[in-house]
Amino acid sequence: FGVHRLLGPMLHSDLAVCVWLPLYPLRCEEERRPWLRSQPTALLSPDGIKRVWMGSPLARRMGVRPGVTVSQAIGLCPPLVLLEPDPVWYDERIARLLLALSHVSPVVEPVELGRAFVGVDGLEGLYGGPERVMAAIAAAVVEGAGEAGGAGSILSTSSAPPAPSAGAAAGRLGWGRGKFTAWVAATRAKPGEFVIVGEKGRLAFLASQPVAVLPLDPDTHRRLQRLGLKTLGNLTALPEAAVTSQFGRAGRLAWRLAAGLILDPVTGREVPEPITAALD
Repeated sequence: FGVHRLLGPMLHSDLAVCVWLPLYPLRCEEERRPWLRSQPTALLSPDGIKRVWMGSPLARRMGVRPGVTVSQAIGLCPPLVLLEPDPVWYDERIARLLLALSHVSPVVEPVELGRAFVGVDGLEGLYGGPERVMAAIAAAVVEGAGEAGGAGSILSTSSAPPAPSAGAAAGRLGWGRGKFTAWVAATRAKPGEFVIVGEKGRLAFLASQPVAVLPLDPDTHRRLQRLGLKTLGNLTALPEAAVTSQFGRAGRLAWRLAAGLILDPVTGREVPEPITAALD
């Protein structure tokens, strides 16, 4: 991995792949209890407050949204199955996933449950073109899913449409220069597939994307909508100084991300060996 830059204990990579598993805690519960896949389900908040943390697509179609109380959720969806979260188990599953990804690249940066970035600078020399690198990462995701998942249950290892499966909808991959481009590419990928954004088409790709992909608070997103700014291209059509004046530091960051000026590298650290405990 000679192209990776070594800075102290950390590795950096400008080329990034975003591994995104939407609603990952719910997917973990469905892998543990497959009968949940056909039911409207919701996870309660892990902080002990009796509110909905996240809901399955079936529950959302019946009006259940994050933040509603238990009584409101049941009123909206009487057959709703409410689940207590199991953060320890989710963390264990994520640790296994990160370990599997580290077998493909030494630069792995976790972000949140179900989302991580993989640095891919130099990997084309080992695996071939971007499609082959993506296939290797997809295979690592399947490996990281472990016994509960099984091959292909979390992510297809091909850009071709995967065979229908209950877990295939959980995995999406995006390739791009910088974490933001990779993340936006992952949000554009179909379930079980990947999107590769080449350097030549990066700015045009970003310009066509909705402003919802920007890491802004809900109030700022509402203000952008009221101004009629629907895409990143609409935002960058305005002068950077005007956006900064209107939205402050967050506006400047948003404008520079939308314009492709921020190439935030993937930053990884050495992954510790997992500790396994057993009772004989």
